[in-house]
Amino acid sequence: MTWKKGAQAPKNLTVKTLTQGTGAEIDAAGAVKAHYTGWQWDGAEPFDTSFKTGAPVAFPLENVIQGWKCGLAGHHVGDRVVMSIPPELAYGNKAAQDAQAAQAGGAQKRQNPAGTLVFVVEIVDGASSKISGSSATATMEGEEAVSQRGMTVSGELGQPATISIGADAAQPTQSEIIVLARGSGPAITESSTIMMNVAGNFWDGSRPSNTWEQQAAETISMAQAQQTLPGLIGVPEGSRIVVLLPPTQATGQQQGTPASAYVMDVEKVL
Repeated sequence: MTWKKGAQAPKNLTVKTLTQGTGAEIDAAGAVKAHYTGWQWDGAEPFDTSFKTGAPVAFPLENVIQGWKCGLAGHHVGDRVVMSIPPELAYGNKAAQDAQAAQAGGAQKRQNPAGTLVFVVEIVDGASSKISGSSATATMEGEEAVSQRGMTVSGELGQPATISIGADAAQPTQSEIIVLARGSGPAITESSTIMMNVAGNFWDGSRPSNTWEQQAAETISMAQAQQTLPGLIGVPEGSRIVVLLPPTQATGQQQGTPASAYVMDVEKVL
């Protein structure tokens, strides 16, 4: 990155498309896998880059700074963009001078740099939160296992699904995952970010939210979910699965939850 001598940082978010991609459009509630390099405005060296590891980073746009969320929404897989992000849409102005001085002096980089930030971002993969239908070509394999657990899944593959719990169905005592229909896409790994459509039922008769009805797929990071749902590792994109979870006890301010059953379509593995 080179800087025009005397140029002032833009006061507002500015985004320029350097290379136009042809892939899926990403909305503000979607998720991306991207390579990036970031500089503080007028900085001599990047404060962070994914190119050092050689591996792009996957994340939902709702979990990053507002400048990324607003700047990348509406772009497409394959796009390469440059964004100038003002402090109020990044990490603020606090200690901006100290951060710049530390960078100039070769001190250890700040985790959250201050001031105006500039990023070059290459969107390698991603999807809109409205993604649906990935299980359309999956192969059924788990009907008997689901039936034996007292569950009934309704809905054609690739279409919205629901799950009902039989009156005599035993509550799970540990997490269980049944592959109802197996897809053929990339398999979930310990570092994957997954986009799923989800519908469920609690054993007490209540129902959690249904992402098909909301048209907003749920994004899950396996870095956080693998202890609770280790059985997701290895499940391919495009699969339809049934997830059974035992009840949880209330702890402190955390409310307990009844046992639950979910049907999930693995729409995208990033």
